[in-house]
Amino acid sequence: MLGEIFGAGAAAEAGLINRVVDQGAALNEALDRATGLTALPAGSIEATKALLRKHRHTAVRDALTDEYTVFAERLVSDDAKAAFGRFTAKA
Repeated sequence: MLGEIFGAGAAAEAGLINRVVDQGAALNEALDRATGLTALPAGSIEATKALLRKHRHTAVRDALTDEYTVFAERLVSDDAKAAFGRFTAKA
């Protein structure tokens, strides 16, 4: 939330990534994973990808709606009014 930089270990711990590999090993790991996927039935891969995509737009729309609602609430909060007041006082 503060725009701080964090490493791969912290990203994995936060669930943003599912695996950490040694430096320089990312390409080989990706190729190994891709090779593993090619061994699976194509129909299963296509169905899985379709399921993953199915609700993506709905999820994004819902997230934006939630964000708008919270932003609108925060915009009229006492904290926001105080911040706006400080900003306009500087002008």
